[in-house]
Amino acid sequence: MSTYERYDHTSTDYDTTRAAVGAETIASAMTHAPCGVSDISLLDVGCGSGNISAALVERVGDIDAIDMSTGMLAKACNKLESAEEGGPVTFHQGDIRSLPFDNETFDAAMVNQVLHHLESAGESGYPGHSAAIAEIHRVLPPGGILTVHFCDHHQLRQGYWFYELIPQAIDAVLGRCASAAHYEAAFAGLGFRDR
Repeated sequence: MSTYERYDHTSTDYDTTRAAVGAETIASAMTHAPCGVSDISLLDVGCGSGNISAALVERVGDIDAIDMSTGMLAKACNKLESAEEGGPVTFHQGDIRSLPFDNETFDAAMVNQVLHHLESAGESGYPGHSAAIAEIHRVLPPGGILTVHFCDHHQLRQGYWFYELIPQAIDAVLGRCASAAHYEAAFAGLGFRDR
């Protein structure tokens, strides 16, 4: 569950300000999977309201989507109801730091703006990030594809003009967000390689 956002409450109007940003990049990354894109078994880690899954559901073989928030899962289920009835989307409520799947279950996994919800500002080492990445690695086979969408520290410092109005806000946000270097080291330590 998010350490600072109440997504069961936020889910009621979440989609009014969110879109499936990055879906084309993720679809492109899927072409490197060990099977054809249309046969991919994809895990949507922290699926939220299902925007990215909805954008990809007709391109891949099947999707398992997991989130802790019952409100967000209800939104995702509504959004993907017709796809769910046909079988390509299955929803799970659970913690992404302890995935309820067997080893090497999926061909690919995607994590979209989720990992920063796992730590409180100031928690050192990002143990939640590391646990989630290790779990995702466990459920992918050798050669499986992982895409992670996050904001790097440089983007956060330079991309939001309003942080200058509230200087302590940037410190709080940076405390929740691991840097690109942190992710690169974590991925390399597990044997992921950059494609």
